[in-house]
Amino acid sequence: MKQIVKLVRISLLSSFGFSSIKYNFMKNKKDIWKPIILVLALASLIPSYFMYVKLIKNIYIQLFTLGQESSIFTLIIMPISLIIFVFGLSYVLSAFYFSNDMEKLIPLPIKEGNIVISKFISMVVFNYLIVVLMLLPVLIVGFGDFGGTLYIIYSLLTILLLPVIPLGIDTIIIMVLMKLTNIQGRKDLLRNLSMFFVLFIIIAFQAVLNNTLTSVEPGKEGEFLSALLQRSDGIMVWLGRAYPPAIWFSKSISNAHNISGLIYSVLNILLGVGMVYLIGQIGSKIYLKALLEKNNFRKSLKKVELGLLIKNRSPIIAIFLNDIKLVLRTPIYLFNCVSISFLLPILVIVMPLISGGEDADFSQLYFQFKDYFTLILIAFFAFIATANPTASTTYSREGKAYWINAVIPVTPGSMFVGRMLQPMLLEFISILIMLGSLKFVLPLDISEMFISLVIGMLVSLPICAIGVFIDRLNPKLDWDQPQKAVKQNVNVLLNMLIGAGYILLLGFMSIKMTEYEIDINLIYAFISILSTIAAGGIFGAFHKIK
Repeated sequence: MKQIVKLVRISLLSSFGFSSIKYNFMKNKKDIWKPIILVLALASLIPSYFMYVKLIKNIYIQLFTLGQESSIFTLIIMPISLIIFVFGLSYVLSAFYFSNDMEKLIPLPIKEGNIVISKFISMVVFNYLIVVLMLLPVLIVGFGDFGGTLYIIYSLLTILLLPVIPLGIDTIIIMVLMKLTNIQGRKDLLRNLSMFFVLFIIIAFQAVLNNTLTSVEPGKEGEFLSALLQRSDGIMVWLGRAYPPAIWFSKSISNAHNISGLIYSVLNILLGVGMVYLIGQIGSKIYLKALLEKNNFRKSLKKVELGLLIKNRSPIIAIFLNDIKLVLRTPIYLFNCVSISFLLPILVIVMPLISGGEDADFSQLYFQFKDYFTLILIAFFAFIATANPTASTTYSREGKAYWINAVIPVTPGSMFVGRMLQPMLLEFISILIMLGSLKFVLPLDISEMFISLVIGMLVSLPICAIGVFIDRLNPKLDWDQPQKAVKQNVNVLLNMLIGAGYILLLGFMSIKMTEYEIDINLIYAFISILSTIAAGGIFGAFHKIK
């Protein structure tokens, strides 16, 4: 147990140690602006958080009038668990398979299971911020009706144990998949495919789940609601059918003063401890065993074969291919940079159609805003470019190998264009998927699709350009896990803020122009020219970076 505590402490200090933060703040003067940007970004979210708290209060009042106030816990625990589960996939991959600390830990006199458990507990601790921010308002609102000493104790137990189950499921899935795909010479490819396979399984499962939960026979809605409200925990049980631990956590809190609250709390503790023990056993027998196997070696190439692989390319194409190969062979980069190009259109278009059927009435929205629907599409395409971290991490992803490209005799213009090609290609793919999906549900004209495609690409141009510019100006090169180059990179946040501001500016100017009844084609021309000028200005500024 002492080994686990020490390993977790070291892991937390390496990530959140104040001494390292103070050192970087005092020594790296150019990084002083980073905490300022982070504080401003967090401050901008405060109004949204107050709205969330107000929403929780209103939902609780409505449930209280129905006698279903205890279901508020399940209503929030379910999405928290889903968020942790989805994002936990990349956390597990990064912590177990793409960190550099395992080579140092394995030779030490530490039990194999303790190494795995300590890394798992560290991931659990990292997720407490999400749990506290989302669950604490619910616990405070429910304190008036359920409150007491036992309520506080069981609530703290819920906060501590809530991330364990979804992260444990993630860890087991990833370890088993990595073991099954450990094939010579093709591990990276199969791991990438495995990540996307799991992701699409989650989406398919969510679609089936929504259909199951919302499938009420026409004409029997009243009977369904009546049966649901007959029990005080009717809504709780109905909501938690897909994830029983959510019901158990909710009942441990809502029944804090009953013996059932103690029973469910003990059940939750046993479940959490059992999951940690299972992770330790699976990690020792599957993860560490595979890690200790000999590395796969590629056969040496003959001179003739090597000569066939060497081709003369233009600097722009060479930079583009090098950039895209780095992303494709690193699952963390592929998952965080490329997947968004496919997932956003699917989540926006396909998922509502699969889950809600008639609820996703895009036709009504289209005909209601037909004159400005193309502008709405352009804004959404720009949002995709803003949300994609590919451009704003193009240099950071190289890490300590950055110096290799830094000394290549390539002009700044060629370097800039080469770095821009990958994010713009992903943007182009996203737009095509989005337009193709919309074409199945809306009577879009070819002209509307073409205009939204062209102008959407033009508007995305300065957004991607500013991302490349920011990352060139201050790349995050000192990282020990690839995930940190993307997930913990302030350049991504800064690019999102600037991109969002640019979209809002264009939206505001477009609205004002429509109020003055300016022809829509002139608005298209104005947006295109402004975006082109902005991209050109960034291109010129890029040349001045030393």
